[in-house]
Amino acid sequence: NVMLSAYIAGRDMASTEKLLSHASEAGVVDVSMYNTMIKAYLRLGDSRRARTLVLTMRSAGVAPNSVTFNELLDAAAGKGGSGMWEVVEEMEACGLKPNHVTCSILLKSVQNRSQPRDIERALEIVEKAEDAMDEVLLSSLCEACIRTNRSDLLARHL
Repeated sequence: NVMLSAYIAGRDMASTEKLLSHASEAGVVDVSMYNTMIKAYLRLGDSRRARTLVLTMRSAGVAPNSVTFNELLDAAAGKGGSGMWEVVEEMEACGLKPNHVTCSILLKSVQNRSQPRDIERALEIVEKAEDAMDEVLLSSLCEACIRTNRSDLLARHL
């Protein structure tokens, strides 16, 4: 992972791809290596390549984890929310439950211009999350409900 990080820091994605390929051939590739690569591509603005890496990792027998999907979700949220719900659906299809990070990203992406269903879907995800709600998540929930003028939804969680 040190070499991978060094290549990424130098923006040498061709070398990172070669290193990942060699690690895969040697049977030493892991989810952390793929997540590092996915995050690098997302930071470079190449979400298509990041999504392709998820397919590659699954083909290599490496299961994506919550970090994988939270990175994709955060990138989608940063681009106005396009594709966020598809990421959540894929996460759940892989048998992963949303965690606090997932919920926080979803709630922070909900704005007053969001579709009315978005806040409701975000709250459904919060209710299904693997972790109990803490004060940070409750704060994000309150802020999302206030931004969308949906205090009626907030009452269910107080």
